[in-house]
Amino acid sequence: MKLQLTHSPLATMSAALGLQILLAALAGQASAQSAADRAARFFPDCASGPLSNNTICDTSADPLTRATALVNAITLEEKFANTDQNQPGAPRIGLPPYIWWNEALHGIAEQNGVQFEEEGEWSSATSFPQPILTGAAFDDELVHKIATVISTEFRAFGNNLKAGLQAWTPNINPYRDPRWGRGQETPGEDPFHLSSYVKNLLDGLQGRDKDIKRMGGTCKHFAGMPDQNCRYN
Repeated sequence: MKLQLTHSPLATMSAALGLQILLAALAGQASAQSAADRAARFFPDCASGPLSNNTICDTSADPLTRATALVNAITLEEKFANTDQNQPGAPRIGLPPYIWWNEALHGIAEQNGVQFEEEGEWSSATSFPQPILTGAAFDDELVHKIATVISTEFRAFGNNLKAGLQAWTPNINPYRDPRWGRGQETPGEDPFHLSSYVKNLLDGLQGRDKDIKRMGGTCKHFAGMPDQNCRYN
C-alpha cells in the first residue's frame, strides 16, 4: 500500500488533503482525462452504442428496472464470465470491463482497481486508524467525518481513472475470535455498536443524497469467507 499518515490534527489535515485532491480533480490537474474517457471506462455508450436503445440507458427509469434490462441483455456465458471481481464486461453489447477490488477500509488503499503514482498529486491518500481503534472512540460523528473524507478522495481518484466507483468496505462481521486474523477491520464485537458504526460510515461514504452517490459502499462478508482457514495456522 502507498498511504500517507497525517502528523498534525486529524480533522484539519484530512479535510485539507481531501479538498486538495478534489480541487485537483475539478481543475483537471495531474493525469485527468476528458469526461468522455471517464464515462467510457465505467459506462456503456448510451448515445450510439449497442445498448443505447436498452432501458439501462433510460435515466428516467428506476435502478431496478434498468439493472434488470441489462441483465436480460447478457448471455449466460457472459454472466458467468462476469462473476469474478475482475469483470471483462461484454464487448458484444458495449459493456466495459470493471474491477471490483477497490479498498477504502480506513482510507484509499492500493489494490487491483486503485492505482497510485510514484509521485505527485496521486501518490498518496489519507490513512486513518484501523476500524478497531476508531470504533473504540464510540463517536458516530467522527466516523461520519472520516468516511466523508475517504469518499471525497475516492471520488477524486475515480474521476481521474485511478479508482473505481465502489470499494470493499465496511467489514460488518462482529469480532468474536482473535484467531480469525481480521479483527482490526471491524469496530468490535458488540452488534449494536457495530450497526451504529456501519450506518454512519456508509452515510459518509455514499452521502445522504438518495439520488446521487459519492461512491458505493459494500458491506462484507454476508456469506462467510471459506479462504480464511490459513489465518488460523
